[in-house]
Amino acid sequence: MSQKAVLDYAYSFLGTPYRWGGDDPLTGIDCSGLALEVLKAAGIYRGSFDTTAQGLYSDLLQKGFAEETKQPDVLCFAFYGKSNKEISHVGICVSPTHILEAGGGGSKVIDLKTASEANAFVRIRPIDHRSDIVSVLKVKFSWG
Repeated sequence: MSQKAVLDYAYSFLGTPYRWGGDDPLTGIDCSGLALEVLKAAGIYRGSFDTTAQGLYSDLLQKGFAEETKQPDVLCFAFYGKSNKEISHVGICVSPTHILEAGGGGSKVIDLKTASEANAFVRIRPIDHRSDIVSVLKVKFSWG
């Protein structure tokens, strides 16, 4: 799949409601669910695989699927938290300065009603909208 096609797929999630632990665009998706969907579309992951932002960060590095970079770019992944051992959020870089993220919610956002009340959904934000950025990973992939 081409980089443009994967990016277009990522953009198709804009406005999708946030749901803690969610991985379904119809019932809600969380940050790691969104990241995994995009990585699956790119062919990085196949089959059933679910994880947290921390688990995704560790897995990408341990399996050699990605490397750390100082320069965010399209389809890099920005990880946020207290340290590289305490990552709590992930966003997909759609440019060197902006990410696509499933955010605005937390563990209490478990359905469409609470997502609406919390204004929690997939949206675009500046990469530095949070001060707790830990790492940016560049996925090792040959775009078709």
